[in-house]
Amino acid sequence: MNILIADDHQLIREGLRYSLERHFDDLTIFEAKDGSEVIDVVASHQRSMNLILLDLYMPGVQGFSLLSTLCDGYPEIPVLLVSATNDPDLMHKALDCGASGFLTKDTANDIIIQAIRLVLAGGVYLPPSIINRLSDEGTASDTGARNGGHDDGSSRTLRIRKQITRRQRQVLVQLRNGKSNRDISASLHLSESTIKGHIAAIFKLLGATNRIQAVIEAQKLGILF
Repeated sequence: MNILIADDHQLIREGLRYSLERHFDDLTIFEAKDGSEVIDVVASHQRSMNLILLDLYMPGVQGFSLLSTLCDGYPEIPVLLVSATNDPDLMHKALDCGASGFLTKDTANDIIIQAIRLVLAGGVYLPPSIINRLSDEGTASDTGARNGGHDDGSSRTLRIRKQITRRQRQVLVQLRNGKSNRDISASLHLSESTIKGHIAAIFKLLGATNRIQAVIEAQKLGILF
């Protein structure tokens, strides 16, 4: 397995390398300390690269441009962002750019390994604290809109609660727990194609474009607690 650690701080790279080497066998780790090195390494090993651990702000690149370049140019390689901030707005933008997850640099080592395993299995990882914060902010926003008389949230909530199926609720619980399609398939004893179908239906019903949005919207509507 090949993993690229991209961070301009040597201590961060060494810490991640140490954790990875303790938990994964047959591992080859590449390192990059700026944007140009990231592109060079990925371009040279794109067929064998399994994961990129990317610092959100790398020298030599502007904002989210490197993340967008990686996700657009190499969509088969998951990118797990590692950042010193837990700003929900940055997290939203990262997901929109195609990131497969978001870790803060103060995350415990065992959680980092769990997040990496999840992303390698096709899942998406976000810290629970960020998910809860986004849900709270979304609920407050919806309440304000209803008080202003510009929102028909009540009727929409009732409609979705009536339309969503028991199986879709079960899938949503699994999504909230950060499970990959493979894990959900095994847990619910359904094929992965069936799980994909349920997830697509959930996205359509909730007006979501990714798993995190679906979970947040379901929590706001009282479908998940």
